[in-house]
Amino acid sequence: MNGKTLCVLFVMIMVWALPAHAQAPQDWYEEGLKAESSRRYESALNAYSESIKENPSFAPAYLKRGTLLFSLSPNRAVEAFNDLSTAIELDPENGDAFYERGRLSFFMLKNEDGREDMIKAAGLGHEGAREWLEAPAATKQSGYVHLGSYIEPERPPIAFFAYDQAELDETAKTLLDDIALILRNELRDVVVYIAGHADDHGSDEYNSDLSLRRAESVKKYLSLQGGVRADRLVIRYYGESSPLQPNETAEGRAMNRRVELMALKRH
Repeated sequence: MNGKTLCVLFVMIMVWALPAHAQAPQDWYEEGLKAESSRRYESALNAYSESIKENPSFAPAYLKRGTLLFSLSPNRAVEAFNDLSTAIELDPENGDAFYERGRLSFFMLKNEDGREDMIKAAGLGHEGAREWLEAPAATKQSGYVHLGSYIEPERPPIAFFAYDQAELDETAKTLLDDIALILRNELRDVVVYIAGHADDHGSDEYNSDLSLRRAESVKKYLSLQGGVRADRLVIRYYGESSPLQPNETAEGRAMNRRVELMALKRH
């Protein structure tokens, strides 16, 4: 074996021994976007995390991971807030990041911080933030009231529904009875937003209507059986667009067939 052959073999061995080239942060990020668009939410979170691992300075991945974290579980609000704050530090001209952190700040009762973020987002051209700033003052300045902390025993103010149903079961009625009691007594100065949701079975149009009917069932019960004035109850409905859990399992879909109640204190 001559020297030239040995040299070629050495190069081939060295190339073979090199570790595989890591996937680029942008590739992981785009993989996350595709997974999220097809409702593979855990896969999306993993892809965004891999993007951050490959490049800890890649702001878009922090923004998408933070937004998705909170969308999937409000219990992960602190993690989401940290991700959104990092996105802003890395890219202080990103209106989406300020807007999402602003929304999250209001959920966490950081109202002044939330307002500052909305103003910043609007200044950067974010249309959603501009609409928020133009909303009635009572909506913008009121603080969230966590209804669950007033209920005995304490539990989330969420009514769940059977598949393809908008009728309240006994568990939901018991919850609403307890909520109506506190709305007539301790919390007489709040407006309650009733947000209807659905899982992803069925068309977008059908699920939008189903989530509306679920919200209407809750409002009707609180008003007629609970004695809460109807003008204090505001309906919102989101179809399948805001899942509490991924729709990939029966358990996740059951969590998404729901109505959430959120109170805003009036001034």
